Amino acid sequence: TEKEIVAHLMQLGVRRVDMGEMAFRKVAYRKKPGAVIGIAATPNSSLALLSPRSGALVLIVEGPEKPGNLGAMLRTADAAGVDAAIVAGPVLDLGNPNVIKASQGTVFSIPLAMGAITEVTDWAHSHSLTLIAGSDTANRSYWDASFDSTIGVVIGNEAHGLSAAWDDHVTKVRIPMAGSGDSLNAATAAALLLYEVARRRSLL
Repeated sequence: TEKEIVAHLMQLGVRRVDMGEMAFRKVAYRKKPGAVIGIAATPNSSLALLSPRSGALVLIVEGPEKPGNLGAMLRTADAAGVDAAIVAGPVLDLGNPNVIKASQGTVFSIPLAMGAITEVTDWAHSHSLTLIAGSDTANRSYWDASFDSTIGVVIGNEAHGLSAAWDDHVTKVRIPMAGSGDSLNAATAAALLLYEVARRRSLL
């Protein structure tokens, strides 16, 4: 129960602050909050803290604008066995409640970092990551790509795709599409590429 949770936290030395109902509703994000709100320090999201093992799988997302999309990608990344996730050129708060909600809490289980695109590409090269990105202009399907090294799957911005800053750093692969649409939702593209890597590695 909430009472038991509060009692346990106080035993751990967490400070308790009682608030009036109106003040509590102002602080709460949800329209129908419970009776307890927790405040925690933001985790350190420095790239320097990430040191991927050989053969690791890393998700890299450029400038996601929709918290729900980023949360969905983190949820998929957790399920696909990703070792870490990086937001390149962040434009949203990684602690946004909708990121946390859509990730089903997996935002706390995956090592998560952020940095400018140049910082991310430098980091990737220094750790020998092969960067693979989906692109509708690529000649080779992702079904035919090689995923047998330390891989960074790069997903572009929802509206604009990958910026030109990645051109000299990524191998582009195409996700075949039979319909009239010109692209997939970013979270869907991430799921296809991440699970293809996971599928290939399960066969080794």
